[in-house]
Amino acid sequence: MEVPILDHLIITEQTFFSFLDSGLLDELAESTKYVPAYEMKRRYEKIAEEKGEEKGKTFKAKEIAKVLKSKEVDTDLIVLATGLTKAVINRLKAE
Repeated sequence: MEVPILDHLIITEQTFFSFLDSGLLDELAESTKYVPAYEMKRRYEKIAEEKGEEKGKTFKAKEIAKVLKSKEVDTDLIVLATGLTKAVINRLKAE
């Protein structure tokens, strides 16, 4: 739906908690932990298109990920290096 979240409040009879005031909303916005794999793929493809790269670069990224995985490199580092999602990387077979 792509509706921006301005704040999330938890309200009790005595007090309230604001995700915005606590900085948690910004932290969640920066995190990709709860972003579904299909959304990460969409974001990656959008960035690739903005940079003028063709979608064929994904093949190269997967090949790089396979090599890194075979060297037992941490998955988070592979995500940073290739732009692939954890789900895609976990499905790849290391060579």
